[in-house]
Amino acid sequence: MTYLFQNRRNFQLLAALLVIFGATLRVPGLGRALEYDEVWTLEHYVSAPLSVIFTDLAVPNNHLLHSLLAKLSISVFGAGVITLRLPAFLAGIAVLLLSIPVTLRLTRSRGVSLLVLAMLALNIPTLLYAQSARGYEIQFALLLAFAWGLLSLTDAHGRKSPWPAVFGSAAAAVGAVLTLPTSVLFLIPPLAFLVWKERRNRAAWTAALLPALFCAVWYPLNCAAFRAGQVFGETFAAPGDFFAFAASVLWGLAGWMLIPLLPGCFNRRRLALLPLLGSIILFPLLAALLTRGGGVRVYLPLVYPLSLLAAFGIALLCRRFRRRAGKAAVVLGAGLLLCLNAHQSYEAMREPDLAEVFAQAKELPPNILPVYRGNEAVAAEWNNRPAITHDQIERIRYRGRNPRCLLQLGERNGLSGLTEEGQEVLLPLGEPAETVKLERCTGRLYPLTPLRKAPEAGSVVVAILPPQSESRLRINGSALRALWPRRIMLNQPILAPVADASGTKLIARIFAVPAGDLTPADWEKALALRSTEMQFYFCR
Repeated sequence: MTYLFQNRRNFQLLAALLVIFGATLRVPGLGRALEYDEVWTLEHYVSAPLSVIFTDLAVPNNHLLHSLLAKLSISVFGAGVITLRLPAFLAGIAVLLLSIPVTLRLTRSRGVSLLVLAMLALNIPTLLYAQSARGYEIQFALLLAFAWGLLSLTDAHGRKSPWPAVFGSAAAAVGAVLTLPTSVLFLIPPLAFLVWKERRNRAAWTAALLPALFCAVWYPLNCAAFRAGQVFGETFAAPGDFFAFAASVLWGLAGWMLIPLLPGCFNRRRLALLPLLGSIILFPLLAALLTRGGGVRVYLPLVYPLSLLAAFGIALLCRRFRRRAGKAAVVLGAGLLLCLNAHQSYEAMREPDLAEVFAQAKELPPNILPVYRGNEAVAAEWNNRPAITHDQIERIRYRGRNPRCLLQLGERNGLSGLTEEGQEVLLPLGEPAETVKLERCTGRLYPLTPLRKAPEAGSVVVAILPPQSESRLRINGSALRALWPRRIMLNQPILAPVADASGTKLIARIFAVPAGDLTPADWEKALALRSTEMQFYFCR
């Protein structure tokens, strides 16, 4: 089958078709509703002055270079969901394009280059983050550009000036670090190999020292901010926890493509590359033992070395067959496995479209009150304002015959809300009476029973405060705060102030607290607070 790509023109045509195919796959999701992290980025950084973007680094949502590019995109093309995501989308296409010269320089194989390109085109984490206004795809593209620069440097050997590759790779490395501080974990292994291989090469040392000097200034300067951001990471109490974490990351990045990756580790023709690829994959994962582990997105650049090893495995299996039919069967089987993996990963990883979730939720009976997961309520309100607020208010005012129910939208049993400090908390409950599917989101239906006495253990008490003036809300809220210091607020971002016919501003609130937090004396006080302005229920 090599005749399909040994010809340079055929190879370029196939590569162009794969890039167009991958870019086309990344277009449909650009217009979907913004997710919570994207809303946070837009509201707190893209809309902020440059001084905030460069200094507010404690919250991981500020991917500095991405925030700058998104700000530029909106200023040039106007505000909109697609323009906000445009830098990440273009970076996704750059990942596909840059993988071609990087793989060619590493392997000298057009067939392997096409296999890697096909796997990147259909890799779902890479696809989804090319549709999200975050910095992960930009980091991935810059790290590939950095790798291309280093490989160009090692290939020069006096035939041409090495300095464009030196400064180009250094600029890409600095850009990656400015995008995400975790980029240093992906820079150290290739730079170490470069210095070792080209230890007498002044240009190689310069290429390593330039990003090292920048990191030596940048990280100490922002050490406190980066340390504060680590509270969102994962710690490991036992070795088994770490191995489970590493396995989940690798599976999330590669999925079923780990199958051809295993024989790729024993491809004798590629033994020289295995130490480099192994260190690039293992070093960031092992670093989690000293820092903290992150989600799959934190390790997105590992998709490239994993895909390269999988391509080595497919190439090795192809060489086991002398006839074209056998080689074709291997390639066809790998293609089917790749498509199956893409389908399963997409179903597992794609977040619900909150605009579509609300479109279906507003068709529910009026006695059902949807509750969005803590922080997700921020994105639900942003994508559906002001209709979602008016819908919630009408459901809070419900006085019909059918019993009132809460529909918690999420993946676990319980009620999810925010504390006064903004921390997301889940109050656990038992199995729901019924589940309701809204778009890709499973809702758990919990009937609300009016509170007339202390409920049984394991219940959650819910206080619904219908729309009322700010002064009344302040009085009623203070009474609840004194009684329930650990209460959480449900749908708090959605319950924005509304005006009545006279123009008076009215505000509604929903609070929840575990029944076990209240003493018998507290129950007497809670029951005494019942009124038209404070309605108490419980669910279990």
